[in-house]
Amino acid sequence: MVERILIQDDKTAWICNDEIPSLRKINIDDTIKTVKDMSVKIYDMSLTNNNDVLLSLYHSTEVSLLTTNTGEIKPFLSVSPLVPHGIHVTKHNEIILSVMEMSDYDNQTDKSCRKVIIFGMDGKQKQSYEYDKHKQRLFTIPFRITSYVNNETLVIDRTSDIDWKVVVLDREGQVK
Repeated sequence: MVERILIQDDKTAWICNDEIPSLRKINIDDTIKTVKDMSVKIYDMSLTNNNDVLLSLYHSTEVSLLTTNTGEIKPFLSVSPLVPHGIHVTKHNEIILSVMEMSDYDNQTDKSCRKVIIFGMDGKQKQSYEYDKHKQRLFTIPFRITSYVNNETLVIDRTSDIDWKVVVLDREGQVK
């Protein structure tokens, strides 16, 4: 089953399956043809402004960079001891990550860390959001991320096995 699809250009896309380790580059023309198949298990992926792909991999504390011209995957950014899940590159060329501790995700404790971090492409952290202005946790399991052009961040937060909510944050980390 295809879990994620990322359009690279008019004729190329990347698809992944999280049940089996598979990342495929497909060409879309008159037919759909797999041109590259890699054995890697991915949580999420996002296209950079220079057409490479940032990947959050299962059980890894690093964000990896897939160079689309060569197919090489190499470490790009570490968030150790946390694990990146959702990943999004904004129109302003910033990386937004949802991260959490590597443990039993469904059992949140006082020591749990579930947050969203914004990085520059140089890997330097710009902002981090974990609590609201009332010191309440913003997220249970921040799962997927996207953004508006106005710098608002939308986070799909998994609150249970069957329930989800969308959290919208402004640039200062306030819930809208």
